[in-house]
Amino acid sequence: MARYAGLIIFVAFVGFSSISALGAMPPGQPDERLIVGVDEVPGDLLSAEEVEKIRILQAAAAPRVLSGIDPAGRVALVLRPNNEDALGFLDIETGGFTPVGFGGTQPPVLDGSKALRWANGTEILTWAKGEVGETPWVLLRVDSITGKISRSPLLLNAGDTPASLSPDGRLLLLTAKPDTAISEGRVSVPRSSATGVDPFDIKAPLGLYASEGEGEGSPRFMVASEGVTYSIFDQSTGKKHPLLTLPAGTALYDFGAVTPYAWSQDGSKLGFVRTIIPIESSRGRESVIDVLTQSALGQLDPADNPFVQENAVEIFDLKESKHSQLLAGQSGGDIFKGMSWSPDGASFMALAEPPVSLRGRKYPIFYPEKGYTVYKFYDATLNPIARLDKPELGSYLQQPFYLSSQDVLFPTVDGLSVQLYRYGTGSGVLEKISAAEGEYGTVWATAARQRLVFAHSSFVDPPELYRMSLDGSAMTALTADNAQAKAQNSVQVHTISLPVKSGAQRSAYLIQPAGTEFPPRNVPMVLWQQGGPGGEMINSWSAVAESPFNLLPNFGISVLMLPLQMRPGWGERQWFDLANGRNFGRIDIDEAAQFVRRLVAKGYTSKQRVGISGCSYGGYFASQSVARHPGLYAAANPACSLLDIPAEFASGYAAFIAFLEGKTPYQNLRKYRADSPVYQAARVVTPTLVFHGSQDFLPVGIAANFYAGISGRGTPARMVEFNGEGHGIHEPKNALYQAQEQIAWFRYYLGQDR
Repeated sequence: MARYAGLIIFVAFVGFSSISALGAMPPGQPDERLIVGVDEVPGDLLSAEEVEKIRILQAAAAPRVLSGIDPAGRVALVLRPNNEDALGFLDIETGGFTPVGFGGTQPPVLDGSKALRWANGTEILTWAKGEVGETPWVLLRVDSITGKISRSPLLLNAGDTPASLSPDGRLLLLTAKPDTAISEGRVSVPRSSATGVDPFDIKAPLGLYASEGEGEGSPRFMVASEGVTYSIFDQSTGKKHPLLTLPAGTALYDFGAVTPYAWSQDGSKLGFVRTIIPIESSRGRESVIDVLTQSALGQLDPADNPFVQENAVEIFDLKESKHSQLLAGQSGGDIFKGMSWSPDGASFMALAEPPVSLRGRKYPIFYPEKGYTVYKFYDATLNPIARLDKPELGSYLQQPFYLSSQDVLFPTVDGLSVQLYRYGTGSGVLEKISAAEGEYGTVWATAARQRLVFAHSSFVDPPELYRMSLDGSAMTALTADNAQAKAQNSVQVHTISLPVKSGAQRSAYLIQPAGTEFPPRNVPMVLWQQGGPGGEMINSWSAVAESPFNLLPNFGISVLMLPLQMRPGWGERQWFDLANGRNFGRIDIDEAAQFVRRLVAKGYTSKQRVGISGCSYGGYFASQSVARHPGLYAAANPACSLLDIPAEFASGYAAFIAFLEGKTPYQNLRKYRADSPVYQAARVVTPTLVFHGSQDFLPVGIAANFYAGISGRGTPARMVEFNGEGHGIHEPKNALYQAQEQIAWFRYYLGQDR
């Protein structure tokens, strides 16, 4: 932060006076930068009754299905944050729950994509680092009937790191740095007590959220700076077999939604997608940013682009000891991202992204960010079977998986909601099976009972666990952990579709207080944008200020969710339009303004009653909007905002910024500054409330400069800095206070309290 210290202009107030949300004065102190301490939060701004309502709404937490369902189709390991016992086995017939307590100081691996395998019908397997006096790694067996856990040593070589268990729990995929010796034969004792070092030691972000590991499921590359050696450890025999050694620069995609390693159901086949990219050394740190930036700018000929030429699916037939390889450069040029085996191991589906040509760039873009996905089917000998390219499947939320050898399930973002699609690989029939709007997450299937188990939430319903038949019928709640939040929630949801100047039709959700008139008539309304860009804008539950769908409408202020460019679920063209030509910083900002003006013309709201908010890229969107369209919005609340594009290129994630801008700041500094709200602060006439965390990877000093620039021109402005918080506000007491600040700000400046 030191490099910004000389530019920061602010006044910090030690004291704080609470105000009534119903008062005639604006909330807080005018032109104030308030620093909220780690241990001390200012007094409440709203009534005790309203504060308690916010607390209940924000207490809703998302349960997750962690494991696959047992072979009998009856139980799965789940996490229930709001249950008395959070971790345990859920009976998907009765809703019964058997708690599990792992204990110890070393957490187990609870990722169902690589561990948590059913071994004998009633036990589930995973691994953990060993405690003091144990081997470096231990195998954990969890009894689903009793919840009891047994531990046994994993007798691995020093330097070995577990990576993935086969579906039957018998085989363990290991990774190691190449200088670790591999010996075939029985392993009787570990070579040393040293725990293996993960060879994938470079975590290269592919978007702003991932810049410092922020955001669950943030897209990134895992890169092995010294290469990686793979081997298989057979737990039934104690023998280890070498598979493959790959060179320095080997990279795996880590999208959260993508499983790095794929097994056939019987464990006889294994596959994964890798890329090999050049590693540079900069200021004593190894990096892959340069080659990412060159590819993002379209400077690499496909014949020389490692994202094409070194991208491959590695296939292993473990029963026959055969290794084969499917190269992207020889398979149509689509970049492979992940794969899934059919249950019988006779075929597999590869997730791939086609190259895209953008204005102003010499060569097609092979930027490895999740954008638009096609699906390529192959038999086990790598012969192509089919290529599936459908807009409704282009933005998967969770990696698609086989229900049977002839059916694939796609949990995908389709427009304003997540949908579940079932595709017949033989018939070619695509069928939507989800009926309820909302977000479907951690979806698992049971072949034994022809059912799905998943988490689901929406603007109306907080997250709970459900089961549903494979034909989409009989959706039944299995938990009621967030019943209090549901009782407090009182909103209604409608869809609004309007054309913009380009002729395109844009669709939005309007979340209103329940029982209010629709179409609305001159109501206070806040336009909201998600982070990213690239983050989903879908029907889901959230009651925090950074995503206020279940916050503001419960306090009289409607929220307009308007997905525009680079949002999943709207097709390839709309996704890439944000980075096309000179569009960044303009196209989505201007389309939103056009949409708002149409709402005003229809009488749904008025310029005195429209606000704008968002966090991260959403904060950028709000800040750039009030700078580019002064006077259109009556109030703004940017949070954890990207504000200085040249600074982000120089000291943040250069490749992603280059991808969005199409040039470097050295080629077009004027455009970079025009796209940076901090340089346009003097244009802002909209009363602006700025939220930022002191530890955000987007420097708080830049946010302070933006606030000071607005305040300095005489526009009402306020900044609340949360000491100790990072990218977004996570401490519950801070989130509670932040919500009150937002409600009070919009109530006053949108006319509700004036």
